Amino acid sequence: WSFELLGEPEQRLFGRLSVFAGDFSLEAAEAVGEGESIERNNVLELLLMLVDKSLVVAGPTGDRGARYRLLEPVRQYAREHLEESGDADAFRRRHAEFFLALAEEAASELTGAHQQEWANRLEADHDNMRAALSWSLEREPETALRLAGALARFWEMRARLVEGTGWLEAALRQSVRAEVATDAATRAKLLSEAGTFAFHRADFDRAIELHGE
Repeated sequence: WSFELLGEPEQRLFGRLSVFAGDFSLEAAEAVGEGESIERNNVLELLLMLVDKSLVVAGPTGDRGARYRLLEPVRQYAREHLEESGDADAFRRRHAEFFLALAEEAASELTGAHQQEWANRLEADHDNMRAALSWSLEREPETALRLAGALARFWEMRARLVEGTGWLEAALRQSVRAEVATDAATRAKLLSEAGTFAFHRADFDRAIELHGE
């Protein structure tokens, strides 16, 4: 009933927001939601309309602005409409590209003076990073390689060695299975990171294997 009361641009944005896992920023909503009758500078207005209709929940405003989310039953309903539109993969790809860019920007900052700030940003969007990794492992293994490599330092800082190992090795396996023509430096970085994680977990045989490769 609430969906039928929405105008077409609101319906389109509502469906597109279903690609997010957990909460998300206005910047992310603008990057993913624009296009096909929705201008970037109109996303905030449409988003607030969805908040007013209780289809999107606005969280507390922090240093970087408000965060938004869809309650899970609502997100599943929105996802059904996105699937019906035939555009689901296009917007999941846009979602993955946004969070890849964020992770790669953060990676260069995690050894600097602002590492805590950037680690907190990645923490806030970790569910979205996981969603982007899951989708790209199936659809775009090269994106998965780059994203896992960019997040490795973050996982190490937060002692998420088991989870990090799972994503790094899955990305390596999938790139081989899909015969992805991966940049040698990108693959070498992942092998090195996966070997380091194996070392931290005291799996020394696996660490030697990965570092050797």
